[in-house]
Amino acid sequence: MMKDLIPIDVLLSSFGSIEGGIIILNPEGKVVYLNDWVLDHGVMQTEDYLNKTLDAVFLGFYLWAAS
Repeated sequence: MMKDLIPIDVLLSSFGSIEGGIIILNPEGKVVYLNDWVLDHGVMQTEDYLNKTLDAVFLGFYLWAAS
């Protein structure tokens, strides 16, 4: 079974070519990965997204957009 898995570096590098946003969450619901599309179209830096829940990320975006 393990031999059928795609190496994580190959998987993550393939996300860069997708023309849409990809956000990967850990089991606790916190952001662990964002592809380039999200970063290019977002208003925050990578470190502002990582280890935050989607609620916290979108609240931050909402507050930024409302100001």
